[in-house]
Amino acid sequence: MRNPAAGFFNALAMKKILLIVIILIVLYALICVCVYFFQKYVIFQPQKGSSPPPGDLNISELWIPTSDGQKLHSWWMPTDSAEYTILFFHGNAGNISRGEKRMRLFREMCCNALAIDYRGYGISSGTIKKEEDIYEDAAASWQYLTQQLGVPEQNIIIWGWSLGGAVAVNLAQHKKCHALVMESTFYNLDQMTGKWYMFLPKKWLMRYHFTSDEKLANIVVPILFTHSKTDETVPYGQGVRLFEKFSGTKKFIEISKDHNHGIFDSQDVFIAEAKQFLNL
Repeated sequence: MRNPAAGFFNALAMKKILLIVIILIVLYALICVCVYFFQKYVIFQPQKGSSPPPGDLNISELWIPTSDGQKLHSWWMPTDSAEYTILFFHGNAGNISRGEKRMRLFREMCCNALAIDYRGYGISSGTIKKEEDIYEDAAASWQYLTQQLGVPEQNIIIWGWSLGGAVAVNLAQHKKCHALVMESTFYNLDQMTGKWYMFLPKKWLMRYHFTSDEKLANIVVPILFTHSKTDETVPYGQGVRLFEKFSGTKKFIEISKDHNHGIFDSQDVFIAEAKQFLNL
């Protein structure tokens, strides 16, 4: 004989399960919506404001115009008798005001240097809305360096650190500059976000991709790769994969310590090997 009470409790249990499933689906959908619309604030973390450059490095503050009407705050550091000029792109956070050690590193390498703040960073105007915006900033800095400052293309070293590595490789495509340096950077952004968005449909959610791996095929100049095994932000394997992907003239310099300070903690070794590879 069927037990009415058992049937009632079974139906109640099924309703609870169904409610839980619906709640989970709604939460999953909300997470997807948040990832789609707010990923910009995770990827780009600009520090506003600016501090003056150190007085002993002879740095001039410049304003670089972009084709879409923005003005990019920049540091230009000439170095006596320097043959080569580094065009530097920083990472996803901070601004060029935090770059004193970086400029001193470039001075130690006997190079001029131009470092820019992307739109929305430091005191640069505008804000990054799409991936192409940051590429436009890089293109504007290249144009300014070659046309306004008169630096020959073949004397330019395009250098990108972290997210700046993706900006640098995009700019360097098909260019006959002296070399490209990719410091502590990732294979592509989809690969980098895999550990964070493991259970999400990245193909449809990601609005920024930074496909550095695909663009390596368009690089016709030597590339210097450098990365630390103990990098806590961009895994070492990401840099190794980029190095292995590139089929042209290349060198990999292993540095030590963390993502932000590795190149400075390894400065003596890095400078010696880098200058040799780059023929500085």
